Amino acid sequence: MNFTFLSFTYNHASFIAMHLESIKYQVENFFSNDKVTIIVSDDGSKDNTLEIVNRWKEQNESLFSNFIVLGDGINRGTCSNFLRALEYLNDEYFYVLAGDDVYGFRDLKNALRQLNKYDFVSGICPAFSVSDNGEYFIDDDYKDYKTAISKGTAAPIFHRLLSIEGCIAEAAPAIYKKAMINDDVKKRIANLKLIEDQPMVYEFFRKKKIRMNYMDKSYVMYRVNPLSVSHTQNSTIREIARDDLTKLLNYYDRNEKKILYKYAISIRRMVIDGKRSFVRLMPSYLYIMLRQNIFNRKLKEIFRHGIIEDKETCEKHLNELNQKSQAFLEGTII
Repeated sequence: MNFTFLSFTYNHASFIAMHLESIKYQVENFFSNDKVTIIVSDDGSKDNTLEIVNRWKEQNESLFSNFIVLGDGINRGTCSNFLRALEYLNDEYFYVLAGDDVYGFRDLKNALRQLNKYDFVSGICPAFSVSDNGEYFIDDDYKDYKTAISKGTAAPIFHRLLSIEGCIAEAAPAIYKKAMINDDVKKRIANLKLIEDQPMVYEFFRKKKIRMNYMDKSYVMYRVNPLSVSHTQNSTIREIARDDLTKLLNYYDRNEKKILYKYAISIRRMVIDGKRSFVRLMPSYLYIMLRQNIFNRKLKEIFRHGIIEDKETCEKHLNELNQKSQAFLEGTII
């Protein structure tokens, strides 16, 4: 198999070594007989992210058939960074992950094989944080996962609607082939600054009937990072993200003709304007609530398989990755 790990970074000096060690774990354990490329695309980091990446490259380049580091010191935004990296992507099979997230302990190939049957694959994604004493732990609260699971396992008839109302799948665990990212998808992403996943998934589901699968086992883990776009309190970044969402909704409005979709767009505008209570008026709201609170057996089963049963192993994996990354940063051998 020819495969590419595609990593995006911006001020990830505190996280990138651990991210790279998770790639190394995958390559050494599951991809040793494959041609693997790694592309690290940096969006003008102001810290020493690139210095760490290049030092790690010097020590581990032999693991890969190609190791590409992109970064000219200019901050263009997530969308431009993503599109630039795609120019260097030659493999049909690839995985995209931010430099503060990590790959899990399972064989990533098992997730990739899903693309032989499905066009778009997502799944449960454990969220992790670090405690005051430096130990990594997994969030195991069902309420923090139930909405994502509800959307990911929604009936196909709701897919397009959910892609308008937000995003049907989280960015971290999403898998798709390179062929899915056509010129229309690239054009839509290029029109925005920070939000690349929502326009991409919308275009996927707008163009044709997409076969989607939601896995109940995790292959990547998402870091709860207060500096990320989805969590930041930085007013400038939040305003740029808001502008992106406004542009997206304007685009949806021009394309969608059905009254249901038009209504969903208008409600989402109100939510973006700060009227959070209007979420309850979204067309899919009742469907999602019913699935979360009444018809929730499948949701809880996925949560149990992907979070509770894997919690101990995931935490062990995280702490081992952290130990290895710290050893690398300190120049020691373990």
